[in-house]
Amino acid sequence: MARAYLDQLARSHRLAPDRVSATRNALARAERLSGQGRRDALTQLAAQLDRDAGGATGRAPVVVVGGMPVTSEAGSEKVRSLAAAVRDLANAQR
Repeated sequence: MARAYLDQLARSHRLAPDRVSATRNALARAERLSGQGRRDALTQLAAQLDRDAGGATGRAPVVVVGGMPVTSEAGSEKVRSLAAAVRDLANAQR
């Protein structure tokens, strides 16, 4: 699910290419880990994604994600959905 959200963000250009790459790398690294290390890596990634999407308040939702503005609530919501999917992975028993 997390990769699907990330692919959608990449295709819609709602996440900067360097941020997409960094997120893919972080997911791949976390997949190679197990136990607490995996949970920690995924929790840290989810927290970063939450921060990326966190500015969607006020009159006109404009969020800077990876140095690029996301100018729609839909874009920031998708980043929040990605963060939630990563958090679900962190909380899954393995």
